[in-house]
Amino acid sequence: MTCELLWKLQRCMTFLILVTLPLNGIPKRFVIPGLGNNLSAYFMLIAAVLVVYEYFRFGFKIPRNLKIFFLIYIGWQIICLVKGLFCYEFNYLLTLEQIPKLGYILNRLSVYGIAVPELIAIKLWLFLKATRDIVLSNDIFFMAFYMYHVYYNKFSVAMRDVQKAIIVLVVIMGLYSGVELIWLKTNSVWAENILKGINVYLYDPKVNHGWHPPLLWANQLRSICLEPSYFGLLGALILPFLWINFIYVKKCFKKFATGSLLLYFLIMIFATNARTAVILSGMEGLLLIITIFFVREKTYTINILVVVFITVCSYGVNLWSDSFKNNVSTDKYIKSNVISVLESGARSNNARFTSLLANINVIKKYPVMGVGTSLKDAYIDVNIPKGRKTGEIALWSTQMKEKGVLKSGYPSLNKFADVAVLNGVVGLLLYMCVPFHLFYLVCVKWGYITSQKQIFILMICMVTLLIAQLSNSLMLVSNGIVYGLLYLKLLGEKMVYDES
Repeated sequence: MTCELLWKLQRCMTFLILVTLPLNGIPKRFVIPGLGNNLSAYFMLIAAVLVVYEYFRFGFKIPRNLKIFFLIYIGWQIICLVKGLFCYEFNYLLTLEQIPKLGYILNRLSVYGIAVPELIAIKLWLFLKATRDIVLSNDIFFMAFYMYHVYYNKFSVAMRDVQKAIIVLVVIMGLYSGVELIWLKTNSVWAENILKGINVYLYDPKVNHGWHPPLLWANQLRSICLEPSYFGLLGALILPFLWINFIYVKKCFKKFATGSLLLYFLIMIFATNARTAVILSGMEGLLLIITIFFVREKTYTINILVVVFITVCSYGVNLWSDSFKNNVSTDKYIKSNVISVLESGARSNNARFTSLLANINVIKKYPVMGVGTSLKDAYIDVNIPKGRKTGEIALWSTQMKEKGVLKSGYPSLNKFADVAVLNGVVGLLLYMCVPFHLFYLVCVKWGYITSQKQIFILMICMVTLLIAQLSNSLMLVSNGIVYGLLYLKLLGEKMVYDES
């Protein structure tokens, strides 16, 4: 394989990783054993193999600071895991019934006179599984390195590749949601049947907690994502690149085409009726308006004002189409999808707040090293505040006790709290090293940055994706892509964006 062919394959992986981001729950019949049901992760694995092949075939230098960071961060996670296994307080919950394959192996060993204590075998299995999870959970940093390495000194190429993938993804999601919107707005039977026919190839319905994901999601658009809030997480990545597309094109036809795509995607965002989608998009829009005061360029200001106008139009179109079926007003929409975040009993607020309190209680008891990767669920369960084990929290607790702590547990509803629970405050500080470093670089190079509009928009994207982690721990590859692009621009050559 030539170096040029390898580079093309690596760029192809960037495209496939991005386009498959929404498909993080593919049906079991399509899953390769041991690789999970996140389709994007499959292409991440191929990308990793290509990097390893390049290293041994052609050779390249890995920055010393990066080696040190990975060594310290992954090393710390493994140390916390080992400590967590030795000091685990719920050994009575670790049973072979939850790991049939391990039980089979131990039975076979006993035939040959090799007796391995059950608890030791389970903890060894947990160590191996958790070590794999540690490697896979650091995809955010691998993706940042991958972008920086593959596109080193080629920022404009990286931006073009990412934007092409984003446009293809939006078109795919838009085609699906065209039918979905017809169903949501009119209750069309033929649209419903089409969605049902497609959805069984996107995920297995009702496999989690007996209801999630539903085959159809009433009153909320989710496109090809598992749920509307996931669409919001993805939208936080997509929207800034649609802005860049719109801002930098000059020809009238391209301006109209990119503006129309932006309009349609914003209609999809508002149609999710998901607080994650609406609030994150609103934050990005507000930050985009603020950049006007830093760039101070007439053409840029006009483009931003047009983006604001398109956003208002998309909201109006969605609200108008909703008024026929649900009699939704602006007050009702904002109260349900924005203000409800502050109401303790609204929607999923109780589960999220209770989960956060339980996480904080665990962090207080294990502040330095946490409890270790894959070992948090029993700790979370016993640290839920008295009287708050209701609703979804009660469901998660019951299913964990019925299926076993190794088979079921509590979802990660706050990435920062999750990292601190698993690896302590030290682990959280290590996790935040990359965004902190990028903020530092922005401050140091502020004079240069004020003339680089892409950096402002990429920073908006990074900040919003960080905020998104307060409510979820999914699609972190998005953060890695943005980290990588920012490093390319801030540490690589200063290339002018190709406006053609």
